[in-house]
Amino acid sequence: MKSNKNKVSIVLCAVLCCVLILSGCGGGTTSEPLNPVYAPVDIRYIVENPLTITYAGEDIQASGTDFSGSYIQIDGLKNTEVQDKINGHLKGLYELYQPGEVPAEAREMYPELECSKQYTYVQYYGSFNNILSVHAYYTWSFGEATGERVPVYEGYYNADITYNVDLNTGNEFGLKDVFADNIDYHDIIGDLGDPMFFLYPYMLQVEGGSFGFIHTFDFDENFAITERFYDHDVNIYAGDKTGNKILWTYYDYDAAEEWYRDYTESGVEISLRGRYRSSFPEHALLSIKAEESVDASVIERLARILSETAPADAAAYYSKNVMTSRVQDFINVRIYEIADIYLERTGVRHLYERHETLRCYHISGGGPVPIRDIFIEGVNAEKILEEAVFSKLEADQQLREEFGEPRSMDVAAQSQGAADKFIGFCVNHESIFAEYHGDPALPSYVIELKYADLGFDNLTIFSRVN
Repeated sequence: MKSNKNKVSIVLCAVLCCVLILSGCGGGTTSEPLNPVYAPVDIRYIVENPLTITYAGEDIQASGTDFSGSYIQIDGLKNTEVQDKINGHLKGLYELYQPGEVPAEAREMYPELECSKQYTYVQYYGSFNNILSVHAYYTWSFGEATGERVPVYEGYYNADITYNVDLNTGNEFGLKDVFADNIDYHDIIGDLGDPMFFLYPYMLQVEGGSFGFIHTFDFDENFAITERFYDHDVNIYAGDKTGNKILWTYYDYDAAEEWYRDYTESGVEISLRGRYRSSFPEHALLSIKAEESVDASVIERLARILSETAPADAAAYYSKNVMTSRVQDFINVRIYEIADIYLERTGVRHLYERHETLRCYHISGGGPVPIRDIFIEGVNAEKILEEAVFSKLEADQQLREEFGEPRSMDVAAQSQGAADKFIGFCVNHESIFAEYHGDPALPSYVIELKYADLGFDNLTIFSRVN
């Protein structure tokens, strides 16, 4: 089998950019930015573009080659000329290589093999804060396919192009526009020349350097992309639609600290797991590290049941998993506990209890954040929470009925006085997950409440910082 050539895209992109004015791989910009932006930038949330994005494409055979492709089109901008301009470019990326058309470089690499399969995919990765980031992939497969499940060909040729566009104007922007005006992006991405790039929410990805390696960079205070083309006071979408707001989430999990403990005590097999970042503030770290031990009363209860009521050959297990994360200005601590007494011989569980504990800490200090603290002063948090909990629980009960199951709770009673029934919560990127004690006679449970249902404008976490 011939060796595969998987990265010719940097050279190809340079040629295409010059010939076809596909400037997605350049570091410059084709238009003046809307807003000057200077570091440090406080990124509190991302705003999704309220666009309708549809896919078109085809699967055909041409010149003996099976062709499969798709591309995106957008709808929802007020300025239809800008929209048509962008859609024309997107279709142009799709039509860059016609079905059955093989680049000369690919023919030179595999002169004795026929092109069996051709793929063209134009898809988006980022659609937020008035930008659209698109990646176009082109693949040619040569020779006969082998393999029972996944086709394996004798040779491959790949190319790709990026397209990053300002939805205000329809003009492409360059890598330097992703960063604040007082930041030299070369200092951050290193010696990669002028690479191709595309944007996810929260992350920049570039292809450049030796052999076209892929490099990723999480957004931080040096990035201007959330502000550069976005004006909070100007709506560019048809019908003045507004997009969902998604909290800023930190993803540097590679810096995590972990603990593992497995041991047996009083006949109970115990498993403890935890994960956190050493960069968390001290008050949060103290709370997290306190969870490395177990509650002795829980182990005593399991040991008592095991010795007094469970069969002699039953096994008792206790596990505790402490997961943490940072979202915007908050540290989340989510604790999963399972107590289990199990008889493997019969497959019968003599005890199974599962409980989640949720806590949220502000990075500035203090104990767990109470639910009312995420609401702006002056709004009726009690009414908002009661209505949101009622709607959530009622929807859950209706879903049970649709599946032929009876209702499991009195929704009105469970949601009454909701603000005082939250034991703890964690902030997620688009919702809160809360430990809720709707009935004092029953165990607490976890519910999800979306920020859109609570009202973005009612929440401090979406307040603008000027």
